[in-house]
This record gives sequence, C-alpha cells and structure tokens, in this order.
Amino acid sequence: MVTNGVLLDESKINFLIDNNVEICISLDGPKKIHNCNRVYNNGKGSYMEVIQAINRTRNVYNKRKIHNRPMNLLPTINKNSLSYAEEIIDEYVKRGAEQIALRPINNIGAAKDVWGKIGYSAEEFNNFWSEAMDYILALNLRGVNIKERIATVMLKKILNKENPGYVDLMNPCGAGRSVLTYMPNGDIYPCDEARMSESDMFKLGNVLKNEYEEIMKSPGLFSLCQSSLLDIWNYNCAYLPWMGTCPVINYLSQGNIVPKITQSELYKIHHFQFSYIFKKMLEDNKNRIIFERWVK
Repeated sequence: MVTNGVLLDESKINFLIDNNVEICISLDGPKKIHNCNRVYNNGKGSYMEVIQAINRTRNVYNKRKIHNRPMNLLPTINKNSLSYAEEIIDEYVKRGAEQIALRPINNIGAAKDVWGKIGYSAEEFNNFWSEAMDYILALNLRGVNIKERIATVMLKKILNKENPGYVDLMNPCGAGRSVLTYMPNGDIYPCDEARMSESDMFKLGNVLKNEYEEIMKSPGLFSLCQSSLLDIWNYNCAYLPWMGTCPVINYLSQGNIVPKITQSELYKIHHFQFSYIFKKMLEDNKNRIIFERWVK
C-alpha cells in the first residue's frame, strides 16, 4: 500500500502486517523539497508527520521482530526536485532506506493541468538521474548500502538474464498481463496510466460483469500487446532485448498506441539509462562489482 502516511497509527500498521500488506510511504526528500510538494489544504507542509509515520512503522516492525521487510519509501520527482539529487538521496540514507526509485512523472491525469509548474523534458530528467547515480555509486564505494531501483531492474535483465516484471520494461508491455487496476465501480483497466487516461478505449471490462477469462481475451488487451511489440517498432536499438514501451503513454502523448518510438520521452529516458549503465561498467570494474552486488 502506497500512502502519504499521515493517518498511519500503530493499530493500522499492525492490521496491515497481520493481513500481509507491505507499506510504502511517500517521501519526496528533505523538508524543503517534501514540503514544497506535499501540503495540507491550509498550506502547511507534511514532512514532520511523514517522518513520524516512517519511525512509527519501523518501531512496529522492530517490536514484532519483522526483519525481512525493507523500509519502503517512494519519492515523486518533479521540477522542484531536479537540483537536489544528492540531498534527496542523503535523506533516504538518513531514514534507513536501502533503495530509492527515481522515476520520471508522466504528463497525464492531474499533472496535465500543472505541467508547466512541475514537468520537465527527458533530457532534464536524464541529467538529474545521472547526477543521482554518480552520487549513489560514490556512496557505495564508501560502504553506504543504497541502490537505485530502476537501474537494479535493468541490471537484473542484463546481468542475471531474468525478467523482474517491471511493466514499462516488458516486451510487449506488461499492462493487463502482470498488473490490473480496479476502479471503485468495478471497472478494470490494464494499468494506472490507463485509468488516468479518462478514455474508455482502455477499459477491459467490469469485475461485477465479466469473468477473468473474458478480460484476458479482450480485444483491447490484445491491441495493447501488439502495439508494444518492440521487435516491430524498435529493431535498430542496441538495447532491444531489455527495453519496453507504454502504449497508453504513447497514445496520450502522440495520439496513437502505435509509437513513434524514438520520439517517446520514456524511450529517451530508458535508452539513456541503459547507456549510462554500460558506460559505467566499462569505465571502472569497481562499478560493475557494485552493480553485481545490487542484483544478488
């Protein structure tokens, strides 16, 4: 369960543990960044309450001797974050996190209305991500145990020859096959992005009306799979064996589920990230050793 944490108390945490629900708390970085993004209706920042929720969750885990669950924290990276890569990572290290997921935001849903305020280009995000990765590698060389989640997914594909099931890096896209999103009225979508598209073209059915087999054989799901087969659209890319694409994002940004792949912002980001990983492994064997440790 991903939550801002402000309503988490000990009884709720225990209930979630008892029902085998993992907890992930949104933390966008140190106080000045988090409070810029996440405020109450009265304008007050939520940083202190979120930190209390993190500490409260960890205390319950320790009290119940649950040591096999990591402290899951998740940042949202918007325009306000781009100049503070090191500060965001330092905050995660300070909070005992062993992993940070530096994901780009998409220009969909509520983000569309404020994109000029919070959005950025693929190039701007890539600059941020490479700066963050350089710092994470430097911390690892100093013995600090922190890794970047998207890089770890890519490394599992490259070094371990395994599919971690990360939807955006599956070929075809894993939406609808490895994840489904349910609306309160029972409507079923292949992914959260499809739900936010406000388009019925991505709706696969309704849990109150359709059997599971109907959903899995729906024409809409087959269309998503066919339009995201990168062997058709991305055959010149050196990273084709590990890449993926999102037909929903392609539709929302390009007006077609069939992508102009090299113009996709997500493609530009993933291509840059794979290039960075290979470059770092070729530059210094110490980096490769760090990467191999991440995927063991």
